[in-house]
Amino acid sequence: MQIILWDGYCFVHDKLNAKMLMDLKKKNPEAKIIAHPECKEDILHISDHICGTGGMAKFANSSGAKDFIVVTECGMTEKLREDVPNKNFYSFCNICPYMKSTTLPLVVKSLVHNQHEINLPKEIIAKAKKAIDRMMEVN
Repeated sequence: MQIILWDGYCFVHDKLNAKMLMDLKKKNPEAKIIAHPECKEDILHISDHICGTGGMAKFANSSGAKDFIVVTECGMTEKLREDVPNKNFYSFCNICPYMKSTTLPLVVKSLVHNQHEINLPKEIIAKAKKAIDRMMEVN
């Protein structure tokens, strides 16, 4: 059997580029740049912090900076504004239609009608449960 690997990419992050970022940085020179690791190398090289969406609020909260440029899907910027209201977040918006395709009414419909069952290997379920349990811990 032959395995053909594809050097895939996220088309949302692929559309973002360093020129766009630097244009926004000129308007917000004090802002720290937080980039998602799926961004292009030219963006990652000029970023102050690279992390997944889960680490963005944590970084913003722990940073002494007041302003941040967020380089990822634009829905994350709105989430950061809710989670860290005492800081300012800027972005050049690029919406991912796939992230917006699952809505609460569709989830309800799926649960009510027992549709679209997804079966996963037990190892993946165990790892996912561990992650969810950590997220749900109350301090």
